[in-house]
Amino acid sequence: MTLKSNVCKQVYLLLGAMLLGVLLNILLVRYIKHSVFSDFQGIAFYLPGNTVFKSTLYYSFSNEFLQENKVSSETGINNELYFKFPKTDIVPTNFRLDFGNDSSASLVSIDSMGIIYSDKSIVINQKELFSHIIMNSAAINLNKYERTLGFNALKSPFDPYIVFDPLIKILLDYHPLKWVVLLGPFLIFIAFNLKRWSVTLKLSKVDVLFMAFIVCIPLKIAWTTFVTILICAYGIFLAIREKKFDFKNNDALLLLGFFLVLLIFGRPSSLKVIDHQLAFVLFYFIIATIKWNWNRISRFYIYFMLVLNAIIVTSGIGFLLSFHDVFGLEVSQYFFEIKTYSGNIREWLYYDHAVFLTFFGLIGVVLLKDIVNLNRENRGVVMAYHVLLLATILLVGARISLLIYGVFIINLNLKIKPKLRLASNTIVFLSILLFLFKFIGSVDQNRLGLWSVTWQAIKEKPLLGYGLGSSDQILHQEYFMKKANTVIPEILNHSHNQFLTVLLEIGFIGTSLLVILIVVYLKRTGQYKSMPMVLFIFGLCYVFLTESILQTSKPLFVLCFLFAMITKIPKSVIPNELDSQA
Repeated sequence: MTLKSNVCKQVYLLLGAMLLGVLLNILLVRYIKHSVFSDFQGIAFYLPGNTVFKSTLYYSFSNEFLQENKVSSETGINNELYFKFPKTDIVPTNFRLDFGNDSSASLVSIDSMGIIYSDKSIVINQKELFSHIIMNSAAINLNKYERTLGFNALKSPFDPYIVFDPLIKILLDYHPLKWVVLLGPFLIFIAFNLKRWSVTLKLSKVDVLFMAFIVCIPLKIAWTTFVTILICAYGIFLAIREKKFDFKNNDALLLLGFFLVLLIFGRPSSLKVIDHQLAFVLFYFIIATIKWNWNRISRFYIYFMLVLNAIIVTSGIGFLLSFHDVFGLEVSQYFFEIKTYSGNIREWLYYDHAVFLTFFGLIGVVLLKDIVNLNRENRGVVMAYHVLLLATILLVGARISLLIYGVFIINLNLKIKPKLRLASNTIVFLSILLFLFKFIGSVDQNRLGLWSVTWQAIKEKPLLGYGLGSSDQILHQEYFMKKANTVIPEILNHSHNQFLTVLLEIGFIGTSLLVILIVVYLKRTGQYKSMPMVLFIFGLCYVFLTESILQTSKPLFVLCFLFAMITKIPKSVIPNELDSQA
């Protein structure tokens, strides 16, 4: 089998897995809808002790609750509130539990919920039940972590209620075939490729470790940290055994410099404050001690992101095709309220941040440029990668990633001198920065409030800042919120702008040193001439405009890895090993 036909075969197999996944998802939703329509009897809430409260359950067939669509609770056994639903021609979507109008009532507790069929019941425990509460009135004090409900008697009108996820969605989440339907076709696809690669490639321990790191990107941070430590330990072991230490490596020193600036000017009060910044130290040792096959690792990264985006798109298409059945709404409503609904297509991921995941995918676009120049038979993979990445960006509503994609495409197809590339990208970025800061109020009120409070705090202590990890505390200080004339919700714990967050925590002096480190590095290494490095830096700058990406562990570890991979792009790349045989 030729190289070209093999590449095409992989693309067709991936598309086949996507189509199968979409079809199975539709069939599963239709099956659940049919079972609800034919056998569903009602909903029961199980209460602890002798808890009693007056309640009414409203149900809807879209996203509106009407007075005629309500059920009063029936007294059951074992402290049970039972709501028997009338037979209807349409399956109910959302439901709302109202607690009456007695403002003197005490704290409400619900142990679990039962979805009652004619011959069985599905019981949802307290933890999962509270995760399915998607809305509550101002008269309710909801604490999802402690799983308690309290009444705010001072609110007028006093109308305490909570709204749950659609009935079919809850049932789908608890169906044993949910993950099999979505991931099964892709696991088969991956298994097929793993078998093929195990025959055609002789993977080294370093290859396996770096591939394991890539696989951990959408998983829990604990796995990413563990694999990083393994790679670091193995690198130190190799350096000791072979007596080869490259601790003066400029790429490694840049990361170590970042850590030292954050350590000195961040003034951490404990190790916990600076724990995820230790990623800089770990990758300092990794870069200084390990040499790896750039071609093999970068291609694995591209294939992994290709499959990851394929699964997200499959989940998204299946969700949209079943959107009316689940929510009772037209598909257009999904895009009008994309922030509300897009989390549903990423909930199968342990790490599901829309902007960060799509940015990691965008780095694959930069890597693809080098691969295509060497092997034009890969165009089928390139086209599939671009289409799936764009579809993912649109489905998850990552607007800043769409902007970055446009910037990347223009740069990759624009042949200009390095200094002119730097200058033009800087001008475009500064223009977008000024535009965003001027009109952020009309785009995002939450970020307007966060940025206003942050700036008020920065002006009070501009040179050295308030210390690493201080954002959460500073943003919620009443003094700064009053000065900015806004209130910051407790759930928001950083500025959602990395530039402002760095200025707030380490001040203008610390921030200036970070910038100086980058400029000196680019000049000394000549990396300012490297288009992949330039796009990596400017891509990060655009993400910094709307996210504090360095405030959490997962993206920082991945960004260090991507930086290491980009610095290792060779002038000439060996032939495509992953696709060399059928």
